[in-house]
Amino acid sequence: MKYVKSFKDFLLENETTSNEEGLIIEKDDTPVDVRIKKLADDPEIQSKMHGASSKKLEDAFTILFKRGYGAAQTNWAAVNPNIKKLGRVAGANAWGYARLNAFIKKTKGYETTDSDVAKWLQGKGGKPTGDPS
Repeated sequence: MKYVKSFKDFLLENETTSNEEGLIIEKDDTPVDVRIKKLADDPEIQSKMHGASSKKLEDAFTILFKRGYGAAQTNWAAVNPNIKKLGRVAGANAWGYARLNAFIKKTKGYETTDSDVAKWLQGKGGKPTGDPS
């Protein structure tokens, strides 16, 4: 594994790569919707998410990203100082991606704060709030 000075350096040095979990990490200038679409179209992630369609996953991932982004914007004091160095927008983006990746890995938030999205993907509930369309 290659060590870099900061997360931003890592993003700038690696146009496209994947981490140990296979999640896509791209350059900072790639639009959020393109990254989300790539994740939603990944067959491995679709199978982890109960075989949901790529459109349904794209909607769910957009909702999750917006929740993470909004959490960072409304509670900037809670953001890690190393992430703050990236700037407000990049830091909020990092929180959005972190929430999305945590959901895909089915960590604690999958069953608690984002359980409405999980139930919707399983076909057990209505579309969650924060509807991107």
